[in-house]
Amino acid sequence: MAPNRSSAGPSISIRTPKLAPLVVAFALALFVVLVAARPASATNEFPTNAGASIYFNCDGLGPYVAVTVTNVDGLDTAEFTIALTGRADEHVVVAPNQHVDTETIRLTEGQGYTATITETDGFSKVESIDAFDCYGATGTITLTCDGDQPLLTATYQQTKTALSTVTLDRDGTTQTSDEAEHTFTSPVAEDAAFDATLSTPEDGPFAHLAGTADCVHAVTTTTTTVPATVPPTTEPPVVIAQVAAPAAPTPAAPTELPRTGSNDALLAALGTALVGSGVGLRRLAHRSARA
Repeated sequence: MAPNRSSAGPSISIRTPKLAPLVVAFALALFVVLVAARPASATNEFPTNAGASIYFNCDGLGPYVAVTVTNVDGLDTAEFTIALTGRADEHVVVAPNQHVDTETIRLTEGQGYTATITETDGFSKVESIDAFDCYGATGTITLTCDGDQPLLTATYQQTKTALSTVTLDRDGTTQTSDEAEHTFTSPVAEDAAFDATLSTPEDGPFAHLAGTADCVHAVTTTTTTVPATVPPTTEPPVVIAQVAAPAAPTPAAPTELPRTGSNDALLAALGTALVGSGVGLRRLAHRSARA
């Protein structure tokens, strides 16, 4: 009897290679590549050397902050973030062994600030200031008279580091100066009202004077009334008699006797008798002398 033959075709044997060693070798190679590709700073093999300074100060232009970031002797790039109150964050990249020049940021008088500098490897620095006081001025305003002309004089001195613009405002008319000290003058009309102020943008008004100009004064008179009754005194009043000077004598007019005809005959007879009496007396006297 013929042997039975299978209806299936001839058998084929497949030999499967061993893949485990290949998989392990590939995994090891991949691990080495990944380790080599990771950042050097993560393993501190190539560290940065981050440094920074923050300096708040005043100069002739006003308040400011000076910021410096460095990576001197660093072996990797340093990435800084600078944060300042009222300002958007700033990012600065510093190459290995490099120094970035100081950055000056202008700030506002009278405000406080905080500055923070950080670096990706963990460096951090913080500085703060309560409020800037870089500006200051003092001054006086006076009104004087140049003869009859009123003259307003305003004088100021800037006393701090920063120099501001000083303004004299007199009734809406302004004068300005940027000098450390200065004197403004402004004529004012007689009897006119005025209002004057010295100020700066940073500190506002610091001197003020208002009033009315008056350099021409009116002449005044004073009337003194003498009382009708003299008040009594402890001593009686002294009365001085006033004697009138004698008048010059008036020469007397010569007296003339009235002349009439009868009187003339009488007088002639009387004269004859007197003459005869005189002759007789004389003879009698001679006789007496002889006897």
